[in-house]
Amino acid sequence: MGSKGFRLEGLRRLREQRLQYERLLLQQLHGYQQRTREELEQLQQHLQALCEQRPESGTIAAQELQQVWFRRQVLELQMQRHHEQQQQLREMEAAQRSRVQQALQEERILELLKQRYTQLQQTEERRREQRALDELAQRRRER
Repeated sequence: MGSKGFRLEGLRRLREQRLQYERLLLQQLHGYQQRTREELEQLQQHLQALCEQRPESGTIAAQELQQVWFRRQVLELQMQRHHEQQQQLREMEAAQRSRVQQALQEERILELLKQRYTQLQQTEERRREQRALDELAQRRRER
C-alpha cells in the first residue's frame, strides 16, 4: 500500500509543476499581448498624425503625396498584422487558460484520490486492529 501512496505523491508533484509552468506561460502571453497592444496604439497615432500633416505652403507635391500614401499603406498593413497577432494571442490565451483549468481540475482529483487512499488505509488499519482485538477476546474466552 505504501508504494501506491508514493506514486500518487509523485504524480501530484508533477501536476503541481505542470500547473506552475502553465501559469508562467499564461503570464508571458499577457505580457506579449500588452506589448502588441501598445505597439498597435502607437501605429494608430502615427497614422493619424501622418494623415493630418499638411505642408506650410498649402500644396502637396505629388512625390510627397505618394510617400505619405505609401507610408499609410505600410502602417495599415502593420496594424492589420497586429490585429491578427492579437487574435492569435487571444486564442492562445484561451487555450492556455483551458490547460490551466484542466491542470487545476487534475490537481483537485489527485488530492481527492490521496484523501480517499488515506481513508482506505485508515479503514484497513481499524479493521486489522478490530480483528486483533476480536482474536484476543476469543482467546480469553477459550481459556
